[in-house]
Amino acid sequence: MNLTDSMLSGAAPLAREMLLTSLPEPEKCRHVFSRRFRRRMNALIRRQKHPVACRAAQRAAAILLAALIGAGAWLALDANARAACFRWLKERNKTDTVYRFRGGDVKNDRLYRPAWLPEGYEEQSIILDPGITDIIYSCGKEKSILFVCMPMQQGGAIGIDPDTAKEQSIQINGNPGTLYLESDPDKDSVLVWFDDRTNLSFSISACLSKRDLLHMARSVSSSDATK
Repeated sequence: MNLTDSMLSGAAPLAREMLLTSLPEPEKCRHVFSRRFRRRMNALIRRQKHPVACRAAQRAAAILLAALIGAGAWLALDANARAACFRWLKERNKTDTVYRFRGGDVKNDRLYRPAWLPEGYEEQSIILDPGITDIIYSCGKEKSILFVCMPMQQGGAIGIDPDTAKEQSIQINGNPGTLYLESDPDKDSVLVWFDDRTNLSFSISACLSKRDLLHMARSVSSSDATK
């Protein structure tokens, strides 16, 4: 027996009705998620609201590059950034800036976090992925800060959507970096810098003043991650 399109179309509503009637009632499907699960989900939601996207896997970086090439947006290379550090390369197009990392694997057994926070901010969550640390600090329900530390190794990248931000070269404890400062107080500014000694990159994104961003960045210190 050959199934025709009209036969399949006629059977679709019946199959849908059978599937729906086999499901339990909505009130029987309620589930109370654990506090840890809700905390991690809230952290992921807060992280998505920030204009910084980190990619640790080489596959993800390759997909990003392929997508940009496929769209006809070949990134122009920043010669100054390339000369500044062999470990990272700054690339940018009309809408995005990408810091792409190169070199061998970086071993990091230290946990980095800022020692100073603006008044009212507290640590909300911390996500420790292989080689990457994401920490979210919050002040109430709306204000948040995203701090990221990740190794500068082959396949890693930081993507930034600077939007209307003003770009400024800065120094953090002797390390080169860039501040993308937004004039709109409701938009996140982004501060990114690179430690050539440890081969680690750092970034902070938040609705903060230049003074507070620099103060927070310069207070970053490390501790034993195993403690």
